[in-house]
Amino acid sequence: MNGIQCGHVVSAALHGIDGVLVDIEVTILPGLPGFEIVGLGDSAVRESRNRVHAALRNSGYTFPSAKVTASYAPAWLHKAGSAFDLPLALAVLAASGQLKLPVTPVCAFGELSLTGEIRPVPGVICRLAACRERDFPMLILPEDNASEGSVFADLPLFTASHLSQITAYFRYAGQDFQRQAKKEQLSVSAHEHHLNIMDRLQIKQKARQEDEVQADAGRLPDLSQIAGQKQAIRALQLAAAGWHHLLMLGSPGCGKTTLARTLPPLLPPLSNEDALMVTRIHSAAGRLKTKGLITRHPFRMPHHSISRAALIGGGLIPVPGEVSMAHQGVLFLDELTAFDPAALDAMRQPLEEQQVHLYRLNHSFIYPADFLLIAAANPCRCGEYLEPDSNCNCSPEQIRRYLGKISGPLIDRFDIVIEMSRLKPDQLMQSVMSGGSEAHHRPDDVKTGKSSASPDGSPACEEMKTPSADIHMKVMACHELQKERSLRFEPSPKLNARIGSDRLAEKLDIPSHLIRYTADLAQVFKLTARSYQKVLRLARTIADYDQYLEMKKDHIDEALQYRMRTR
Repeated sequence: MNGIQCGHVVSAALHGIDGVLVDIEVTILPGLPGFEIVGLGDSAVRESRNRVHAALRNSGYTFPSAKVTASYAPAWLHKAGSAFDLPLALAVLAASGQLKLPVTPVCAFGELSLTGEIRPVPGVICRLAACRERDFPMLILPEDNASEGSVFADLPLFTASHLSQITAYFRYAGQDFQRQAKKEQLSVSAHEHHLNIMDRLQIKQKARQEDEVQADAGRLPDLSQIAGQKQAIRALQLAAAGWHHLLMLGSPGCGKTTLARTLPPLLPPLSNEDALMVTRIHSAAGRLKTKGLITRHPFRMPHHSISRAALIGGGLIPVPGEVSMAHQGVLFLDELTAFDPAALDAMRQPLEEQQVHLYRLNHSFIYPADFLLIAAANPCRCGEYLEPDSNCNCSPEQIRRYLGKISGPLIDRFDIVIEMSRLKPDQLMQSVMSGGSEAHHRPDDVKTGKSSASPDGSPACEEMKTPSADIHMKVMACHELQKERSLRFEPSPKLNARIGSDRLAEKLDIPSHLIRYTADLAQVFKLTARSYQKVLRLARTIADYDQYLEMKKDHIDEALQYRMRTR
């Protein structure tokens, strides 16, 4: 037993959006040459033997001519991916006596090329979050993942692009590293990288975020540029103000997609906690395109051909779907009737619980999915059914069959359903001549308790031509009001649409006579219990957004206008 040689390096595996620490132990035993990995790894883990063998040889090291056994613990946890290449290589070098590691195990993850280059891996933020549970002297990650690592400025991060940079750092620890690094012609001073990487990345991240905000200002449409569609603009603002799901029905080309794109700038900025969670989800899915934290609400717009697994999440190695990628953001489903009905119905549970539960034979995953659903669809196959001078040739049965692709339970989960028609001639001219930029403000006046709906039954909106930046400030104030009110009953702040049904009237400060008034109308319009509660929540948002301290019947009436009562 005295001849047994061991090496120990810690890594981190992905389990959903959570990181799990994995102890990688390598031992070299007498016997015929061989390399075996135990610990319930997938094909990528098993293939790492060949990558590590070639990377060590091509980096100037020898691979032990003995029986090499690597153990990944805990053995019961399924391990997938190539992130264990780098820690495995370091453990082999330590076990063979070619590298001396600190007494306290270091943590590392990264994929190795055959030449020893270190490639990026997904889920770095999730893995680093797990590493905070233990006091590691050093956390080694690929240089291309350094921007993700910058989120955790308190961790002792070390980034490298080649295996030789890491081995050189440990070999010359305590010596003049700069001189030795220059002697071996290393491309990057790992020691300097270790000391200054965090400061440099934070400066770059701040400058990049400012550039992204300026770029978005010119790329995203502004509400002031939208001509006509007063009711739709009003509905969009209410959706943003209370986090209410919105369905737009209208003919092709009436502006449904353009309106949906104006929504993200109306939302308040993400909190630090929400930004970290959104970034973890995108990192775990391997789709993190930004550097550092995602600070803006996601806007996801999947094609209608998307599969159920891609929409909800899943796969052989489960990854978050679009509903989770849109967490704390907007999920826009254009051409809703073209989606697979089974995929749409699979969203019903995430819409209620704000989570996705994926179950497999030996394990399960939970992904956050608190998103704002915005959907658009034509009212019939030709799209002309809602036009005033309709030339629609679709029969009632064809219309029912077309809209029947959207199940009743899914429609019942929309808080707001609006009908849109094409622009009138003067509105068409305005859309191309002035971009809808003329101001259309009503003078500030004292709230008199009158209805927020105009005499013709369409909701009036005093910000109809107000820029998105001004609406953004009003939505932010509305969010703060709702969160402050919810803290009287809830452990964490919530918006109106997320308030539970238990003691709903008390939580939303709804007078008893309005509760009875709404219940009577629900009986007339044959609303479900869910729809009845959604009307109350939306009416509370209307009052909050219009700055009324007390709800009135007019708010209930307007909320009822947004219910889809017939198919």
